[in-house]
Amino acid sequence: MQERGASLVEVVMVLGLTGVTLAFAGESFVSAAMRQHAKAVTTELAAELRAAHALAIKRRERIRVVFEPDTSKMRTELADAPQAPLRQYDYGGRGRAGARRPPPRSRSVILVRNAGNSR
Repeated sequence: MQERGASLVEVVMVLGLTGVTLAFAGESFVSAAMRQHAKAVTTELAAELRAAHALAIKRRERIRVVFEPDTSKMRTELADAPQAPLRQYDYGGRGRAGARRPPPRSRSVILVRNAGNSR
């Protein structure tokens, strides 16, 4: 009588090789996903800075862009009235967060002026 099928050793070897292959593919996939996320965030932040510049030109006012790295948020506000945010962007969650004002933390600020006559 002929036996058909695989022995236990063969099955374990195939499963082991499959596991190792998936482990390397998984690391590669996570790395690629992180690179894509970083590229998307960079593109979105550049768009927000362009929007702040356009807003400064349209309103003929100085606009301040505030980055809050602790919360992964960025907000656009009037330079002369920082208590009234015009836009807020959550680049950690990659989506506009509305007009909520987060608690004050350490931050970086960019001041955008219009290209015409500034006050």
